[in-house]
Amino acid sequence: MKRILSAAAVVLLCVAGVCLAQTAHKESEMEKRIAGISAALETIAANQAKLDKILSNQDTIIQMLKIQRWR
Repeated sequence: MKRILSAAAVVLLCVAGVCLAQTAHKESEMEKRIAGISAALETIAANQAKLDKILSNQDTIIQMLKIQRWR
């Protein structure tokens, strides 16, 4: 009876180890995905800042053209 319980305990520990390894692998994949998303968001923010600058310059040019038109 003790041998059956010992064998069952070994099997249970092996299964627990495999489950733990799978969980660690999934966490690693999620961390990589999060890092990728974070990098993409930083790129989007940088591009948005560039677009804001372009729009600001465009508004300035329009105002300058209006002034020239009225002269």
